[in-house]
Amino acid sequence: MGAERRQHPRVLAAQPLEAYVIGTDILVRIVDVSTGGLGGVSQTPLAVGRPLTCEIRSNGVGLIRIAAKTVYCRPRAGQKDHFDVGFAFLDAAHAYTQATVGALMEHVTSVLQFDEPPVL
Repeated sequence: MGAERRQHPRVLAAQPLEAYVIGTDILVRIVDVSTGGLGGVSQTPLAVGRPLTCEIRSNGVGLIRIAAKTVYCRPRAGQKDHFDVGFAFLDAAHAYTQATVGALMEHVTSVLQFDEPPVL
C-alpha cells in the first residue's frame, strides 16, 4: 500500500446526502466528507480542475452552497455510466467555509436516534 496522500481525513456519510452542481443538471451522491472536500458518485463526468458551486440540501443542515473544484473524475469500477468524483473546497480557510463544512460533517456523522420501544 502506498502512503496516504490526503491532507484531510475522510468521514463516510452515514446520512444520505446529494449535491447539485449549480448551473447544470448534474447530481452527485456524496459518499464522504472532509474538511478539505467531498467525495461522491455521479452519472455525469465532470471536467477536472473546473471551479463550481455545489448546492447541498438536507433536513439536518438546510441549504448549503459551497465553492469547490473538481480534483478527479474516473469511471466507477463495476458500475457502467457512473463516475467517482472528488471536489476540493475553495477558500477552505475562510470562516464561512469552515463553519459550513463543520455543520455538514456533523450532519453526515450523526446517528439517527429513535424513542425507546414500549415495554410489553
